[in-house]
Amino acid sequence: MVVYNIQVQTSSILVIVLIMLFFFCSRKIGLFTERVFARILIGAFVCLLLDILSVIFICNDDTLPYWLVEASCKLYLASIICMAFAGLDYILTELLAEATYHKAIRIVFTILPIQAITVLMTPISWYHKDRVVYSMGPATTVTYVFAFIYILTTIYLILTKRDKLNKRRFIATSSWMVLWLVTATVQFLNSGLLIIGFSMMLGVLILFFLLENPASLHDKRVGCFNSHALLLFLDQVFERSEDYCVTSFYFEDTVNDATVGTSSDIMMNTATFLRRYRNIAVYKNIENELVMLSRTKDIAEKVVTEYRDYYRANLARIAKERSRTKARVSVVTLPDCTLVKNSDSLFSLIHMTREASSSTASLVIQNVDDEHLMKYYRYHEVAAEIRSALDEDRLEVFYQPIFSTERNCYVSCEALARIRRADGSLISPGEFIPVAEDTGLIIRIGDRVLEKVCSLLSNRKEVSETLDYIEVNLSVAQFKQADLFDKFVEITSRYGVDPAKINLEITETASIDAKNTLLDTMKLFLEHGVSFSLDDFGKGQSNLMYVVEMPVSIIKLDMDMIKAYFVENKAKHVVATTVKMAHDLGLHVVAEGIESEHELESMRSEHIDFIQGYYFSRPIPSEEFVSLITKAG
Repeated sequence: MVVYNIQVQTSSILVIVLIMLFFFCSRKIGLFTERVFARILIGAFVCLLLDILSVIFICNDDTLPYWLVEASCKLYLASIICMAFAGLDYILTELLAEATYHKAIRIVFTILPIQAITVLMTPISWYHKDRVVYSMGPATTVTYVFAFIYILTTIYLILTKRDKLNKRRFIATSSWMVLWLVTATVQFLNSGLLIIGFSMMLGVLILFFLLENPASLHDKRVGCFNSHALLLFLDQVFERSEDYCVTSFYFEDTVNDATVGTSSDIMMNTATFLRRYRNIAVYKNIENELVMLSRTKDIAEKVVTEYRDYYRANLARIAKERSRTKARVSVVTLPDCTLVKNSDSLFSLIHMTREASSSTASLVIQNVDDEHLMKYYRYHEVAAEIRSALDEDRLEVFYQPIFSTERNCYVSCEALARIRRADGSLISPGEFIPVAEDTGLIIRIGDRVLEKVCSLLSNRKEVSETLDYIEVNLSVAQFKQADLFDKFVEITSRYGVDPAKINLEITETASIDAKNTLLDTMKLFLEHGVSFSLDDFGKGQSNLMYVVEMPVSIIKLDMDMIKAYFVENKAKHVVATTVKMAHDLGLHVVAEGIESEHELESMRSEHIDFIQGYYFSRPIPSEEFVSLITKAG
């Protein structure tokens, strides 16, 4: 009885078959890499099958036609070359854009058949004794040469292009190729060890579990694809410029409460509803958000319309059933994702559209229209303008003088950032400051303003000797920086500026948002000689305890409060009481927005210490400001 040395190959092909069952029976998102991996699976199956057949045929070469045994051996060798190429094919899908990949692969596909034909045309022989079975001869040598070329090329690309691969993909592909290289070398040196098939199976196993397992792209709790799958698919969509319609379902609890779960319950029900449709793909994004992709706007409109009816009939009760926690669902549809450049821009646009809604309904349905797009594009134009202005030193500091009612002269000023376009025009602060705060660019702006203020104090004696201090605004984002104080010390030391010449201005709303962080940071600045003023006092959620707790020396009355003073009797009493309270606490008061002599004298009568407004000067460039205070004496 003939005993075939195919135990390793048989075990390996069984593992490959199991992986194929898991892979092909799972729902996939349609990635190009999934198709490439499917080719690898089929190639590994065919290669192992040919390996088994060639061993069986060699063991029965005395009863089988010579040409059949020869053909089986050569086809197996050709399949080894194809599998060695498969490693290069897989790594190229990660390193090249899809269009470039197809061009490169077309070139390789013209070479691969030539290599296979070379093997088929080259002489081959085989050896069989007991359990030792292998092929040999020139065809085998040619096969190893071609295979080593592909394997070494792939390893070279993995090592030299490592920065383009994430850690997981680097580990998987490098392990696969090193395994290939070691086992191919061992089998080349010892033909009796038939281990290439086993290493092929291990390589496929590594790729499957680390990179290509469809289960890793599913959110098991919600029952749809996860956020990682969404980003992978969107990257492919944007690379191909495909026009998918994107709909975001965002779920939030509008009242914070210990009893959580209302919005999560609605999200789970929504996911169940969306799974009814076979012509859409649903993804669970980060936080409580579901994202639906469809090929046309009509499909999305049909689903959203039916969801609205489903929500009213089944989910509205869940949204309102708890007395203290109410849920809100916001549905935003972008008809064509090619209107933006990438997934980050896509979700930024959806977020801006959602935030622009003023509706308080529990279900809000919106489409991204031309107005939303114009605002989005303008937002990013301004962000780009800020970045280029910072890079090209087109950020300027304007100064608005502050007048002392007691000393009848200018005693300080407020430093205000201005962004100048390349054409010389200015961007309105009301336009660029919200964008800067949202993008984090406000930190760079704040640092640059402080540098320019210190430069002015250091280089212009008429400023440093005339003014008691210059007010510099600090944003909420700056408060949150761990190195805020260190950067301040470094900048003032570099310009040789006395820290007492700087007054840091914080807003009342900022103090509400980051009170605990502020207190700790302010202590460091106070010990260094820096003073603080509280801006926008009386705006928003005024709380007198902030004045008590915050170690500020100046409060600046909000401009709206000052304007109300001249039209509302109640406002007059509020201003008078606030000024008295501040003075009793040892604080000075600034009135902002003063535009006429009448307003100035009214503020004098209320014993307000400092005046700031257009009556004296609007914010002006540094040279004009120096000229102003010099002429004023």
